[in-house]
Amino acid sequence: MGVDVWVGVADWARLTETLQRSGVDEMWDLLSPFPNSYDHLPTESDPDPRFDLVRDGALCWPTIADRWFARGVFRGIGAGGSYKPHFWLRHLVEHIALRPDAPKDVIGPLDMWLSRLLPYDGGDELTAMAPCSAKGVYGFPPPEVAELAQLSRRSRERIEDLRPAITAQLEEETWLPDYDSAVILLQDWGEILTRAQQRNWGLLYLLD
Repeated sequence: MGVDVWVGVADWARLTETLQRSGVDEMWDLLSPFPNSYDHLPTESDPDPRFDLVRDGALCWPTIADRWFARGVFRGIGAGGSYKPHFWLRHLVEHIALRPDAPKDVIGPLDMWLSRLLPYDGGDELTAMAPCSAKGVYGFPPPEVAELAQLSRRSRERIEDLRPAITAQLEEETWLPDYDSAVILLQDWGEILTRAQQRNWGLLYLLD
């Protein structure tokens, strides 16, 4: 699966106006120059005039006065820009949900928000707004972002209860390296959702 992912958060009104005016190409132009990894964020010793030095959770900001969007950045296996780890994470959680040793009150919220966040089919929310083909664009308006953020917080608070089930599943199916790598990816998605919710913004990601 040679697919890359660009994750962003944005003011929903500005996002929809941009899509209606210019289509998906402008969103590609806005998000694609951004670093995808914490390790590549600008620092005081290694600045980049295109991006702000401010670390706002899991977001990287453009150096523009009217900051209506930011790019989500990841650590660990999510830092390379490939969609593979996110796809594997979705598969992992689906299989853990079938295990008898996975507490249902923990795996339930986790499976619910991750299956909505990383659907196998979808993306119509933004596709309908663009004047051209918008294949590979997934969008979540502010009300849905708030729901996903709440579910992610509930599941992350008790993620340690799933360590035995996650570890056992990864021994059977080695999609992800280990428990910690899976949890870090979940935490980063949750942080991006939370930051978007705090601003009453939407979330989108582009697949190429």
